[in-house]
Amino acid sequence: MEEKHSLVLWRLTLILLAVALLGYGGIYLNSLLHPPRVSVVATSYTYRESVSSAGILVRSESPLSDQRPFTLVTAQSGKRVAAGEKLGISYESAEDLERAERMKSLELEITLAEKALGGAENSENTAERVDKTLSAVFSLSESVARHRSASLRYDALQLRSLLFERGTLLTREEITALKQELARLEREESGSIRELVSPASGVFTPLLDGCESISPAVLEQLSVRSLRTLMEGRPNVDKRCYGKLITDYKWYYAALLRAEDCAALQVGGLVKLDLSAWRAGLCTMTVIRISAESGGERAVLLSSDTALTETLELRTVSCPLVINSVTGIRLPAAALLSGSTSGSYVLVDTGISERRQSVNVLRRVDDWVLVQGVDEGDTIIVP
Repeated sequence: MEEKHSLVLWRLTLILLAVALLGYGGIYLNSLLHPPRVSVVATSYTYRESVSSAGILVRSESPLSDQRPFTLVTAQSGKRVAAGEKLGISYESAEDLERAERMKSLELEITLAEKALGGAENSENTAERVDKTLSAVFSLSESVARHRSASLRYDALQLRSLLFERGTLLTREEITALKQELARLEREESGSIRELVSPASGVFTPLLDGCESISPAVLEQLSVRSLRTLMEGRPNVDKRCYGKLITDYKWYYAALLRAEDCAALQVGGLVKLDLSAWRAGLCTMTVIRISAESGGERAVLLSSDTALTETLELRTVSCPLVINSVTGIRLPAAALLSGSTSGSYVLVDTGISERRQSVNVLRRVDDWVLVQGVDEGDTIIVP
């Protein structure tokens, strides 16, 4: 009896196993006959064709100097100034300069201490203090990145005051003492200062690199040899100068390119200089001149009237030059189909059915294509 029962269980197990194998086989066969549908979302993309360049930035720059050796610049770098506008102060001695710097520190400290004390007295909540602290951090970071010496000290002191603990705030009596010291220094300063004013209108910056004598006129007879001489020159900063004035918003980029990379360039055409490494991004420039070939290179002169203030700290740079850019919809190459009469097309998944959509192929790159004719966000079937 037991033997007969075991035989029944064994046969039942074999039947279940056979059914499972048949089921898996059916699923596998169905996947071969009806493979799963793969789709992608149409995404906008800009293809850029770039070449390497190395060159020098040239502007119409006028160095500013003063007979007095001690100066304190108050104008921010990149500020647009008018003729006669105040740029800073000059002093007769180092003691006068130290006094002026102390006065400036006192003014900032008093302002920030009063602001901090007012916040404490008004029971400033934690959320407001955090927001102000974050804002101060971002402001200080920007001042450092853009070399804004005039606002750097203020931003640093403001951040320090916001990070003070409640018990370390200056008292009213201590603030009064600082004001008395400031008033005393102001009386001592009388008669020892002279204002530094802008001789003309333009953009001011205290940044000096010794290449201020390189003017656009130097680039009129541009060649590979002359450009290399400019780039390899040894700049010498005049210690009497406290800054410079850019008197023309148009600036130039003289660069060395491989001769074969200049084939796509033409005088009067537009290209884009990729200054992303220095926050200026892509800057549209006009091709002014292309020199004769020498040693497999050509000297190219470009000009622009935008992003002047963002490039004030730049002189010699190596950056990509975008000679061609195309914007379209990027898709896998496998999604592109072709018919005998309809040309290139893709299959758009409408959610209910699929729709054949004709496209214009803008660019083929490796295993993807750039097309025009479908909308961003469409679901494209990849057969």
